[in-house]
Amino acid sequence: MTSTVIEFITYKFKSNVDQSQIDQMNSELNAFLLEQPGFYYRSLSEDANGLQHDIIYWHDMQQAKQASEAFMQLPVCQLIMESTIADTVNMQHMQVLSEISTLMDEPA
Repeated sequence: MTSTVIEFITYKFKSNVDQSQIDQMNSELNAFLLEQPGFYYRSLSEDANGLQHDIIYWHDMQQAKQASEAFMQLPVCQLIMESTIADTVNMQHMQVLSEISTLMDEPA
């Protein structure tokens, strides 16, 4: 097992939220993440039903949780929460059991 943690969030935007608003929120969220200790990687995808799958990789659980707490204080967090359908939101932190990536440094 590694110390790496996945933050997995699913949500669906309300129908009155347009793509330019989503792009702006993502831009602000990405800027925040790039400043956070322990941040590795983020990807966002959308399934055929419009459900967003936001996956963020962190160095460890402590840094993941600290970033989550800091994010809750940001105006963009409020905007995202107001823009999503509440009963579609699910967030969890999971310990990575095994990992491999071509993006990782080669072993010494």
